[in-house]
Amino acid sequence: MQATPLMPAAASPTSELPEVDDMASATEPEAAIAIPAAATPVAESAAPNDLSQQPESLAEPAAALPSESSELESSGSESSEDVSRQAVDLLPAQMPAQMPAQNPSSIYADAIAQFSGGGGPGPLRFYLGTELPYPTTLLGPTRRFSVSAGSDRQGGLSIPGGVQLSLSDSDTVTLEGRVGTSILGFDLSYRHQPELAPLGYSVNIFNQRAYSSNLRGGDRDVDLPGGDTPWVHRLGVGAEVFHAFSPDLEGALGLTYQRVSVRDDVFSNDLFSRDERGNRLTVSDSGQDDLLILSAAAQYDTRNDLINPTEGSRLRLGLEQAIPLQDETISFTGLTGNATQFIPLSLFGFAEGPRTLVLNIQAGHIFNDVPSYRAFSLGGSNSVRGFDRGDVGSSTSFIQASAEYRFPIFSFDAMDEEIDVGGLLFVDYANALGTQDDVIGRPGVARDKPGDGLGFGLGLRLLSPFGPVRVELGLTDSGDSAVHINLGDRF
Repeated sequence: MQATPLMPAAASPTSELPEVDDMASATEPEAAIAIPAAATPVAESAAPNDLSQQPESLAEPAAALPSESSELESSGSESSEDVSRQAVDLLPAQMPAQMPAQNPSSIYADAIAQFSGGGGPGPLRFYLGTELPYPTTLLGPTRRFSVSAGSDRQGGLSIPGGVQLSLSDSDTVTLEGRVGTSILGFDLSYRHQPELAPLGYSVNIFNQRAYSSNLRGGDRDVDLPGGDTPWVHRLGVGAEVFHAFSPDLEGALGLTYQRVSVRDDVFSNDLFSRDERGNRLTVSDSGQDDLLILSAAAQYDTRNDLINPTEGSRLRLGLEQAIPLQDETISFTGLTGNATQFIPLSLFGFAEGPRTLVLNIQAGHIFNDVPSYRAFSLGGSNSVRGFDRGDVGSSTSFIQASAEYRFPIFSFDAMDEEIDVGGLLFVDYANALGTQDDVIGRPGVARDKPGDGLGFGLGLRLLSPFGPVRVELGLTDSGDSAVHINLGDRF
């Protein structure tokens, strides 16, 4: 019968499907090629689009056959209808909707270089910056704190980055590090977070060697007995559980042990318990302290964008309880809070784009005496701009407030990406609330730090493919000034 050529056509939809790899590369953004589950749903959504055109094409040859008799016409018609019905039966019951576009913020958060680990259990990714999530109670050279004053890592030129291996959809191993003129450290962590479950856990081991902003700065230099700058070495491990209570509310609870020592160089074995003026650097006379800290952290986040928020708010809370170990007498309780509000406010600008007022307030208090390397450190690019890191004060209590207005200036194309350049005006203030004397060794008093400071100025903010880049000029109420260059958002 002349209707027989219809049978090969019925098999053509399957044979003409594009390769999965081709579909993934054509659909996914370049910066997200390492996301493991992306290829399969893309291929599924692409294939039915080709199949949906087949029933009509399958019926066309039968209609084009010459009519030799009414019996042949009837037979040809029935054959074409049967084949068409078979092709339709191959289609899914419901056509999937078009794949949603990837959130631009995930492109910024991804690495500058990513590749799929051939033959391995999952993709291996390299990136600049940090992708370790917050809230977290774990410590490390790239970990974030609930308040900026919670870290005594000295500022300066440093580059954070990492490599991440996905063992499965739920398990990742991450190695992050920070290398710079005043810091060297790494953080190796394992994280288990089931895809559909709100509860997960993480463990890590870290080593950090850095200048402490609490042991530097101020109007008076105080060094070690040999004249060297103190380096604070930290070696520790930690474990935590975390829970997403809602899309906006997350929390973490963890236990961290660390051994802290003060030395005269990044690779030195010499320990120091006091500085050149006799002020105590560690609680132990050996120059080495052991700390066991039970911590909790929480975050409530309603920002409309993770990279360039223009409205919404974020609240961060932290709690620490130091537990004495053997002969150690270190026992303190710390409370911190950090609230930020993003408000759309059209005052002025020089291009199309959002105009935003950012308001931020932070505060903290530590009950009982605290070692110098755990005190709040005030001043710097993430505290009071115009001051160097830690130049305002080292204390057991503080309050800090900032106001910043962001506005668009222009945009340009680079590396096939549109780079938005905006300006900002800011004012910052911080106060140690008269508690610099309560820190063991009184590092702020010994270095003649003022205890409070006001900073104001202007800057540029670039939304690059690697994340926000900030270049800011800060002036202080004492007549000093500083230029701050940072990768990542301040708030």
